[in-house]
Amino acid sequence: ATGISITALLGFLETYRMFRLWPYDGQAVKPIILSLATSGLMLALVPASTHWPTPYGIIAAVAGLFVAIGLLFRFGLTVEDATALGKIGRIARHRKGKKA
Repeated sequence: ATGISITALLGFLETYRMFRLWPYDGQAVKPIILSLATSGLMLALVPASTHWPTPYGIIAAVAGLFVAIGLLFRFGLTVEDATALGKIGRIARHRKGKKA
């Protein structure tokens, strides 16, 4: 999976450099950066969790996944994208509306 992602990223960069074309706009950067940050935090748990009992590691992984998805829904999606997710998106959109 990493090899495919790196190859795709290199293709995007090559297309941008050669033709000055980029398939995404600025709104796509925020969810990508947020996803990379939460993935980095999950990877940082790997060395710390090597001595944990197996159930704790599984619980931490599932909790980390839910936190990452929650952060992505809350801070990484536009209102239109959140609306497309249905009830979960409405909850995220509603909280964004209260904050503004």
